[in-house]
Amino acid sequence: MTTASEISFVGDGRVTSDVLLLGAAGSSGQLIAAELAARGLSLRLSGRRLGPLEDLARVLAAGGAATEVRTVDASDVASLAEAIPGAGVVLSTIGPFTRQAGPVIDACLAAGVSYVEANEWSAVRGRPRRRPGRAMGDKAYSSAANRSYLRRRGIQAVIPVKEDQNNHRRARGRRGGRPPAFDPGQYRQRNTVERCFSKRKQFRAVATRHDKRECIYQGPRTWHR
Repeated sequence: MTTASEISFVGDGRVTSDVLLLGAAGSSGQLIAAELAARGLSLRLSGRRLGPLEDLARVLAAGGAATEVRTVDASDVASLAEAIPGAGVVLSTIGPFTRQAGPVIDACLAAGVSYVEANEWSAVRGRPRRRPGRAMGDKAYSSAANRSYLRRRGIQAVIPVKEDQNNHRRARGRRGGRPPAFDPGQYRQRNTVERCFSKRKQFRAVATRHDKRECIYQGPRTWHR
């Protein structure tokens, strides 16, 4: 637990901590807390149950970490409003983030505190980016129409050219123009994407998605990542 010599206070008496860690007692939270403590950051461990948080605080304090324990209901804005002030940044490990992040983000915005989530899906509100930087495909997609479509949208085409298309371009001489740009290094990354899909298709629960609840489906999806 934190002692008075290990912490500083702001004007209203609240404890100042580098990181407010939501869901600290979970498996991911414990790993993150240990890493942050090893980097010399002071922690405000937060979660629903006090017992596991106190156990984690004792383990971290044994290594010289400055810790503080606070029970927080992440779905209650009032509870978050009491816990967030005085923290340098709020780091959340609770999920599903698409459902749980809203009240936390609102409370962080109201308190003027930065928010970070340890998750693969972004919970930041606003229009997501839908246009990729590049599109990769095999020679079957090496048509002028496909390349023109990508060019108009500012998307780089990483597609090898068919041999007959090369021969036709050469036969036209100067009228054939320059060959399309092609990056072999980027094209090799296409194998990673295909292997990822092939791996997930081996698990029927992921490939067919018969689960009615999103949180149940996201479990094996995250585990097979």
